[in-house]
Amino acid sequence: DTRLGEWRDPFILEENGKTYMILGGTRLPKDEHGYPAISLYEAMNDDYTEWKFKGILFEYKDVKTPSIECPNIAKFKDKWVIFISPHKEVEYFVGQADLENCTFTVEAHDYYDFSNQFYATNILTEDNGRKIMWGSIVDTFKDSVGWQCCLSLPRILDLDEEKNILMQRPAPELETLRGE
Repeated sequence: DTRLGEWRDPFILEENGKTYMILGGTRLPKDEHGYPAISLYEAMNDDYTEWKFKGILFEYKDVKTPSIECPNIAKFKDKWVIFISPHKEVEYFVGQADLENCTFTVEAHDYYDFSNQFYATNILTEDNGRKIMWGSIVDTFKDSVGWQCCLSLPRILDLDEEKNILMQRPAPELETLRGE
């Protein structure tokens, strides 16, 4: 009974021994356009050739946003953060997620990057729990000089769970690139 449009940008994660995938897009119908949404799927085998639709994990009822692109989700201790690229500045939502029952309860919302040139985030979670994020540098100027779609420098993410504020800093490994 759930219709999805603009189905795109898979992001894979593991939680409690299960593999999940989220996809950005639009849930239909809402008038003719739909609501921006993130759908959730569970891998049914180790080859990732069979997936079970769990439902809509997140809806963004901003009528100015056509769809969700490049959704990411990451767990920080007891909280989850969803990142979206909604055809403008990257936004994030802090809250509680239950992937088994396909629920996400928003506790806070803010912007991750205020420029219109950082887009399409991706997160890597290391074995020690450290979260590293990259994004695409999107040069929206007509006279671009070569930065279009290059990856950003890696950023280390952390969450102030008391204030529900995402914190970021340059990866310390970047110091090895510095000279005198």
